[in-house]
Amino acid sequence: MRFRPNWDAYLVACLATCPDPARAVITTYPPPYTLPTEPKKTGSPVHVKRRPGGAEVGRDVRPTVLCPSAFGSDGMLRQTGKVLRAKSDSLVPCLLWAAGFNFSKASPLLEIAPYDPLPFLFFGEEISMAARLWSHGFDLFAPPECVLYHLWTRDHRPVFNAPTAAPAATNSASASASALAAAAAEQETKARVKAHSQRRVRALLGIDERAFTPPPEEGPPEEGPPEGQKGPQDCPANPGPSLGRHGLGAVRSLRAFEESLGVCFNPKAPQEEMPDSKGGTTAARFLPPCVVRADAQWGGLPADRFNETADPGKAVFLALAAAMQKQTPPGLGPGI
Repeated sequence: MRFRPNWDAYLVACLATCPDPARAVITTYPPPYTLPTEPKKTGSPVHVKRRPGGAEVGRDVRPTVLCPSAFGSDGMLRQTGKVLRAKSDSLVPCLLWAAGFNFSKASPLLEIAPYDPLPFLFFGEEISMAARLWSHGFDLFAPPECVLYHLWTRDHRPVFNAPTAAPAATNSASASASALAAAAAEQETKARVKAHSQRRVRALLGIDERAFTPPPEEGPPEEGPPEGQKGPQDCPANPGPSLGRHGLGAVRSLRAFEESLGVCFNPKAPQEEMPDSKGGTTAARFLPPCVVRADAQWGGLPADRFNETADPGKAVFLALAAAMQKQTPPGLGPGI
């Protein structure tokens, strides 16, 4: 990561503008920076400047906003960061959470919706956390402008989900066979643990209707919510599996999250009435699985706020924009 000067003071000032700073999270996918050994894209409109260590950090400070993209073959929702055309005057409401960058007050998050490790899971971690935060009454926002940059390429470092490397050849056939067996066993363990994490997320989101039963090796049942705090069993709209403090909350329903986000995790769930903007109710617009509603691709914001739509050839997407959610008042304090 590469941070802009005064990023921390700036984000603290941003949190202070939220209606409930204790239940607000600033999160997004940062734009990239590159290493000097990486090939440069020709014709790129983004200028770069040198940083200590040889890294090239972009000068573009427009913010990125997380938006739904599509469902993968594993049933997990993919998300993407889209660049706005210009800096915003205030925090930008969003519904999705990024594991790599999220800024909030620590105590409420640790007490109400602590992070669920989900070993060896890559896709599924972020949508799980987003749904949990939503159900516990947290509001998510993208920053008004870029505050940091991320080295997205993985060529220079190992990743946790890479296949176990084959052992080096030895003069002993028995030693080589033993090393190969150990590598295969390690890979099998990773796959089993990852499958368990996937089942956990699928159960949380209602993708899999089967009850989730932790395997014996997982240990005793997880602790419930803190004393005086409601748990998912107190919210009829969230009757999912009991995952203790790593489950859904009781402030908002998972169905409302689906409708707001523009996706459907479980098409077999019964239809229900949803509140509309006029104080009445309307039938929820649920979709088949593995489908993202057309207007959801802009994360609930007008399509013309995004840099992508500057291309006249994409003007047709403007009609698909969802109504913009009300933003927080301006006045973020000192800039960066």
